[in-house]
Amino acid sequence: DVIIKNKYYWWEEDKSSDFVKDFREIYEKIIAKEVWLISVHAWLECWIINSKLLWRLKTVSIWPNIFWAHTTKERCEIRSVWVICELMEEVLKKSFK
Repeated sequence: DVIIKNKYYWWEEDKSSDFVKDFREIYEKIIAKEVWLISVHAWLECWIINSKLLWRLKTVSIWPNIFWAHTTKERCEIRSVWVICELMEEVLKKSFK
């Protein structure tokens, strides 16, 4: 027998939204490379946050480059943290014009 206490549905991403297009454009400008849009487990947290609020947020999940995650050798690339800070600054500027 299986008892499901909490059920989380898959969050359907919208890669064609203006928010995602703007986000991608800014990110590619900062890193001077093509950005890949993929669905990963981390999006579960985005869905949980959105589902608990009364309004619908524009949500994207980003993270720095992490190597050997969840081990004693886990490392984070400092430059990638800087890139995310720059990205967020530019996205917020555009969002609150």
